Amino acid sequence: MVQSFKKMAITSPAEAAEQILKGVSKGARFVPVGRDAKRVMLIQRLFPKTYMNIIRRRGGDVLD
Repeated sequence: MVQSFKKMAITSPAEAAEQILKGVSKGARFVPVGRDAKRVMLIQRLFPKTYMNIIRRRGGDVLD
């Protein structure tokens, strides 16, 4: 499980902190951290009722 997390966690802690602080300073209510979070957010906005099915069906490779 740890190895799969490390493979998915392509954003370093320092980069994540920078993105979070930038979002908070702009007053963002939600701050997607990393490309994987941005991709999931886009899929969720385009397909709000079925996005989880899309991600499950793709086996998580949407995040890669």
